[in-house]
Amino acid sequence: LEHCGQQGDWKLFFAQFSEFWRILKPDGRLVGTVPMWDSPWAWGDPGHTRILCAGSFSYLDQDHYKQVGVTSTSDYRKVWKGDFKVTLQETEHQLAFVLKAIK
Repeated sequence: LEHCGQQGDWKLFFAQFSEFWRILKPDGRLVGTVPMWDSPWAWGDPGHTRILCAGSFSYLDQDHYKQVGVTSTSDYRKVWKGDFKVTLQETEHQLAFVLKAIK
């Protein structure tokens, strides 16, 4: 994931996760790891073009958008129609995630 797109390329971000959501069965899970934003591997790998952090994944959960208008969060509901329940686990150098497709 950190090898695709550019930092700030929200169109590719949501297009990728829309496709993951589309191909998963209801309650299907996408499991993976990415380097932590402050890991030496995050920007040290010359092939990395973006970093995903816990905050990035929060935009994939439709419950996140309850705070639109209350906080300064961006509203991507016009482009993001999927819904994932997100489970994250941080270690020193990795962010592990499980995304459960809600359909």
